[in-house]
Amino acid sequence: MLIAMLFSCAEPQAREPGDSADDTGLDSISIPDDNIAKVLGDCDGALVDPGSYPNQLSEGAELQLYRLAEPEAVCNDGSRAGIYVRSATDEALASTWSIHVQGGGACYGYEECKARYCGSAYYDASKMSSEYLPAEVGAVGIYDADPANAYAGANQVFFYYCSSDEWAGQGSRTLSAEGQPTFTQFERGHVILDAGIEELLEGVSAEGGDELPRLSDAELVIFSGTSAGSHGAMTHADWLQSRLEPLGIESVAIFDAAHSPPRESFPAEYQEEYDELFELLWSYQQEGADYQPWVDESCARLADEPADCGDHSYVLHNHVTTPFFVRQDLRDTTSLAEYLGIPLDSYESMTEAWLLALPDAPASAVESLVFVPAVYGPNCAQHVALESTSWWREATLDAGDGTTLSFQDAVVAWRQGEAVAAVDSAVAGDEPGPRSSCAAVDGQR
Repeated sequence: MLIAMLFSCAEPQAREPGDSADDTGLDSISIPDDNIAKVLGDCDGALVDPGSYPNQLSEGAELQLYRLAEPEAVCNDGSRAGIYVRSATDEALASTWSIHVQGGGACYGYEECKARYCGSAYYDASKMSSEYLPAEVGAVGIYDADPANAYAGANQVFFYYCSSDEWAGQGSRTLSAEGQPTFTQFERGHVILDAGIEELLEGVSAEGGDELPRLSDAELVIFSGTSAGSHGAMTHADWLQSRLEPLGIESVAIFDAAHSPPRESFPAEYQEEYDELFELLWSYQQEGADYQPWVDESCARLADEPADCGDHSYVLHNHVTTPFFVRQDLRDTTSLAEYLGIPLDSYESMTEAWLLALPDAPASAVESLVFVPAVYGPNCAQHVALESTSWWREATLDAGDGTTLSFQDAVVAWRQGEAVAAVDSAVAGDEPGPRSSCAAVDGQR
């Protein structure tokens, strides 16, 4: 998975593979006969059942499903995209919104997408469809309903990821392989975000009856993403700010995992490979597609090369003008190191130096940035945090000044106006960093 680096409890309705079982009463998009779900069907009997709570969802009833009304906002298989929501429960946070964009890798090649759909790799068809989604799910991490979560009482929105495109798609893609049946898949990540925000601005009611206020009446929006969702949040942060700022709404962003040091910080012998990798990823995002991938709008105007806008590190350092907070584990298990052949100990030291320097990045950015980025860099070999209660508010990091902070503590301090630059030290081998208190398990709870 080349692109994946960059990073009532109702039972689902039974369905035949390839069906568009939309029982919402809403108009549906026309699904072509060569759509991936219709072509692959049951994967010759090998289609993996995602289960009652599909990949990366937890059992519970804290968040309710809402299917977007926009017919064009669909998953890879043409099923209507969904978001999970919970209206504010704390009067003090009634005007605060936490909007989170889910991660889950991506696919661009034929075999990658086939494996993703059939479930023969890490993910399964639930990452390409909304047909498996339960009506209610548990809430964890930044959207946890536990009062110990600082944002539990805010309006919560969880954008479920089913477009396999790092939230950049605006159309469809055709994939083929010699001796294999060609198939197409909708890739509408940007369309889903666009439609979702538009509908939230007007107010939505979940299928379970929870009614959210109008997003247009908000005072603060915390826009976040994890892994592939972090890339999606990063490329859309300024886009969202441009929609909210005229309404008098403040917006800030949190980018969790799947980020890397900038190109210039890599040893010279790896820079050519670095360039080749991102040019390849850029070509993957366009090959066989009837759209250009959505990128940060100012990057599209100002970058020297279009492929620069597919390099998330470049965009982060030069074109995100929304105040942001970056969390990146020094020994992230999906780092660039394995793709470029950089020894992990060396890459760990590179990541430490990059995070420590990131608060000064605005001074050399292409655009004028008027804020100081916050950073949180534990050393636990843990990829994601915002979608896990353990890593959001239980694991801690000694900031180096005698202050011990969980990720949540660091975000709260940042929102209170404090400068946050908490980064652990690189160490040789696989041991955790000396100032990181790592969670016992990499679990949702």
